[in-house]
Amino acid sequence: MLDSIAAALGVKKAALIAGFIGAALSAAMGPKRTRIERTFTFLCGFGFAIYLTAPLIQFFKLEAGAYEGGIGFVLGLFGMTISDAIYKFIKETNWSDILKLGR
Repeated sequence: MLDSIAAALGVKKAALIAGFIGAALSAAMGPKRTRIERTFTFLCGFGFAIYLTAPLIQFFKLEAGAYEGGIGFVLGLFGMTISDAIYKFIKETNWSDILKLGR
């Protein structure tokens, strides 16, 4: 059954399992959150893990089998933190000054 879920999502089983565990730990062990916040923390981490593990392995030219589980776990664990940092960067960046540099 797990193989069919991984195939349907287009990801490898190692990233799926490791991302699930990392995201579950992040949701369970983070600061005091509501149930909805914990759910979104889990979903964000899990999404990061299953869809960014393979691109990161390719980008850094790593052996897929050797690092897949570890990268999936870390992305699952820190997915919401990474997402928050990206959102904060986008929100706080003065885009008008950056866009003027191109002119």
